[in-house]
Amino acid sequence: MRCQPHRTLRGRRRDYRPPRVARKRARDPGSRPGPRLLGRRRGRPGPGHDHPRKRRRAGQAVLPRRASLERRPGGHGVAGRGRLRSDSVAAPEGTAARMASASEERYVSIVLDKVHVCRTYQPKFGQGRPVDLKRFRQLYGADSFYRWFGLDNPLLYAAHKAAGGITSLYRQIGLGCEILFRTILQDQLGLSDGEAKWSYSVETSGGRQRTLSLDARIRRDVVVDAGARRRVEEWMSAACASIKVAPSAASGLEGAVFEVRQGYKSKDAKRQNADVANAGNAYRHAYLPVVTMLSNQIDGDVAERYRHAGWLLLRGTIEGDAVSSTYSFARSSELRPCRLLRTKLGSTPRFRLGCIGYTTRCHGRQVT
Repeated sequence: MRCQPHRTLRGRRRDYRPPRVARKRARDPGSRPGPRLLGRRRGRPGPGHDHPRKRRRAGQAVLPRRASLERRPGGHGVAGRGRLRSDSVAAPEGTAARMASASEERYVSIVLDKVHVCRTYQPKFGQGRPVDLKRFRQLYGADSFYRWFGLDNPLLYAAHKAAGGITSLYRQIGLGCEILFRTILQDQLGLSDGEAKWSYSVETSGGRQRTLSLDARIRRDVVVDAGARRRVEEWMSAACASIKVAPSAASGLEGAVFEVRQGYKSKDAKRQNADVANAGNAYRHAYLPVVTMLSNQIDGDVAERYRHAGWLLLRGTIEGDAVSSTYSFARSSELRPCRLLRTKLGSTPRFRLGCIGYTTRCHGRQVT
């Protein structure tokens, strides 16, 4: 007999009437004992209990809603007298889905935790430390020249904060996606933190050693799972063929190193030169250099120079194959959590930027 889900210990509902069989047994004590609705009365130890039953709090349900009572095999009443047997409750449905959802929440929080840093951004105005609105009005109000032009207006402070805040937002999104991509590689390919990172040292003109690094790495020999290693090798072969790496050189590559970017809208020559040098050092250490972009925002001239330098460029497009699209690469490599970059991060969070701050709305929760 199933427990009535609305019943609590402190009295039944006023409109509640026990089933006919239970009323009959209550009137006839000599009848065959069967399962009782609430077990024994409070204060009396049940079979197998050497102490009185603890009193439950008022309003606390006796049993979970979906739990059922089991009869004691060949015995008297309900097993455990109203207590659930551990072997009588099946695993709840959707457990795997809830675990996957928890993993998704962890991946999304990696990016959003970085984005939340922008909430506290304040411009420095050449002071070497963040300047709030009150300090700004004192600083510009004391400058006669700026005051003549009305530059001590709070709207100017809001404009500076918005401009710097947007730059900080792009930077933090890039940092969050870098950590996210590396974390997904570790989880899905079984890599340690050291195996998923790559760095190398170069000697400067002054004779000092300088250490440079890229964001992520995949080595063939450290991928334990045979199926995952096969997918990595197939993708490496297709990637080398797409950028016309000589077969003899491609066979000697130990893996791939990744430079993760959210976008590339500037033509910073210093940054480009550093990336070209990184590509040369990657080939020198037997790695295929890959630029992994989460968006499709890159200047055409920059993309062309990177391809000529030997980089494999994965763009942030939904369409395309595994050697041209970041998300197709994720799907072909069965890095399933990478789909969050399109679903969770692509549709759910919405950022409303303002002059002073912004509001994040994610998964029905609002964070200001």
